[in-house]
Amino acid sequence: MRSHQDEIEALGARLVAVGTGNRDFAAAFVRDENITFPVLIDEEAEAARALSLASTSVVGLLKPSVFSGRSRARSAGHVQKRSGPRVLQLGATFVVAPGSEVVFEHRDGDVADHVRIEGVLEVLRERGEAGLDHS
Repeated sequence: MRSHQDEIEALGARLVAVGTGNRDFAAAFVRDENITFPVLIDEEAEAARALSLASTSVVGLLKPSVFSGRSRARSAGHVQKRSGPRVLQLGATFVVAPGSEVVFEHRDGDVADHVRIEGVLEVLRERGEAGLDHS
């Protein structure tokens, strides 16, 4: 998402991340990855519970899709840093319109399953073409 931040913002949306670590972990992530958008902290898993986000298991970390995902990430130049305290927490991506309407969601199926940015951008473009404010 970070590499598409300008396009996301040009479409009238804001990019915000919610992390599973503590303040120090989030600060290191922001610094090391040159993050310029807000990163919120969900240290106690309150947001994860409110959104009914799934977790995986230790066995789930050994799925073939996880290994192939790691390989794809490495090939793309991504390096995994130190894991956060809730390594089994699966992520998700939501596009929330004014009035708290969820117009897009992707819930990760495993730790290597991440949203395809094209789907997010398509939703934002459609919302923009409909003349709706997404800020």
